[in-house]
Amino acid sequence: MTDLIIKPKPITKENFKKFGDMITTADIKPIEINNGYAKRYDGIANLNTKKDNGESTISIFFSFKKIFPYES
Repeated sequence: MTDLIIKPKPITKENFKKFGDMITTADIKPIEINNGYAKRYDGIANLNTKKDNGESTISIFFSFKKIFPYES
């Protein structure tokens, strides 16, 4: 039996590209929403919905913890 040695390496968008999109917020400037209590990262992956004039985006949201009762 032959031993198989697998050497893992860090995943990047570039070395994962042949399998599809790597979903990450790296290098994406977030949009602040909800009065600064949350951030939205848009365009984190490509999604082809051009057929029949479709349009879509994939986003990740990050929200800061709120203490309740909440007073604004």
